[in-house]
Amino acid sequence: LATLANLIVFLLLAWPELSGTGGHGETIIYLQNKSIFSIELASLISMSIPLFLNTRTGRKYLWITRIISACIMLAALVLLFMTEGRSGWLGLILAMLYILCTAMPPGRLKRICTASALLFFLGLLCLLYFYKLSSSHGRLLIYKVSLRMIEDNWLFGAGPGEFKIQYNKHQADFFSTRDINSREALLADHTVYAFNDYFQLMTEHGVIGFLLFLFALLALLRLLWYSLKRQSRRPEVTSAAASLLCIAAAAVFSYPLQIFPIIFQALVCLALINAHSGVAGQTIRFAHSLRRLPAPVLIAGALFAGAVSYCKYRHAWKSARAFELQRTGFKQQALKTYEELSNGPIPDGHVLYMYARELYNSNQLHAAAAVCERAKRYHSLNSLYKLSAQANSELKNFSEAGRDYRIAVYMVPNRMMNRYDLLEHYVAVRDTANILYWSKSIIGMPIKVPSPLTSNIQAKAKSILDQFEKPQ
Repeated sequence: LATLANLIVFLLLAWPELSGTGGHGETIIYLQNKSIFSIELASLISMSIPLFLNTRTGRKYLWITRIISACIMLAALVLLFMTEGRSGWLGLILAMLYILCTAMPPGRLKRICTASALLFFLGLLCLLYFYKLSSSHGRLLIYKVSLRMIEDNWLFGAGPGEFKIQYNKHQADFFSTRDINSREALLADHTVYAFNDYFQLMTEHGVIGFLLFLFALLALLRLLWYSLKRQSRRPEVTSAAASLLCIAAAAVFSYPLQIFPIIFQALVCLALINAHSGVAGQTIRFAHSLRRLPAPVLIAGALFAGAVSYCKYRHAWKSARAFELQRTGFKQQALKTYEELSNGPIPDGHVLYMYARELYNSNQLHAAAAVCERAKRYHSLNSLYKLSAQANSELKNFSEAGRDYRIAVYMVPNRMMNRYDLLEHYVAVRDTANILYWSKSIIGMPIKVPSPLTSNIQAKAKSILDQFEKPQ
């Protein structure tokens, strides 16, 4: 029932994007893209198959379990075809192979089928790599840049949640010493996830955190082994293990463990495994130890979690309110709300950026530049650095403006407008050498999708180049 409820909630969040009735960003609460939704669907299907195929006799209300499982499978399978998510399909196929091998009796045939399934899975992995080659190369670029982050903080990592803050800055450093007109540069984009949860874990928590993760993984495998040994034919254990395997496989190529509904699904699976983990009359249930905790400790923990959740809810509500005020023209009320949020207990880089943008539009340049510097500690999109550059440029801080314009260019090198903004800055300060360099860079820049805008920018760059190449 919890799994079915999770599917319904996820579907409500995903429908505007899947149906085409909403624009990009409408499902920002949990659903980041269709690939993530495909992983949730695949994990639900993996969990439902063993429950649907349950042939144990003497079980009360078995028909209800089968009906619910069939509903989940059919609904999730239809939606899975709509998502075209490679990570979801990969996790589902691996889970189905696991279910097949588990259902077979021990013996030589099972070993042969297991080996064949592994070879099939590796072949499928290669096929999916070439299915969307540009996307695969883009993820390899993310891994390459992330390795530089690990080299800088290999022992303890960059810190929890720091990947989305630090990655784009490292990508700017990466391309500042390379050809930004290369094919690799065309693949770069704003990135807040490593598209590999284990790699992101290493980036944020270093070797120490990764070793702790391995320890927890071994404990989980031990728990699963006891569960399968004691209840080898129990469909609940098989379904939970299959769903976890699906999520774990997808986490190699995406970021499901960063999304709450998928984490909830994994917790449901862990609870099912934990419920059948007793062996030889003993129990290793983790939840059993909670009974020894005094009630005040549990109540205090619940109250703290509730207070944190309330603060985050209030912050999100006020952020949405401030944006609505800004959009409808109530600039002063929006500024006041953004100021309250910026001084609140929750540091939010996006809110600080929106606050700085409102200050800039209100011609409060000094305040805007100061808020931009604060936002850079929690936010690292090129739009923030462009705003900081514009504020500093109007304040005649040309050195800081040039620095921020360059960071914006190298952060996402395939954005022509960023280069043109930098070119205009050098025209304003009459830096001839950089004017010539960036004019040629814009003219020679490869374009993925030609448009009138890019043609117009290149024409302007050529005009500037002709003007400054003429002998004075």
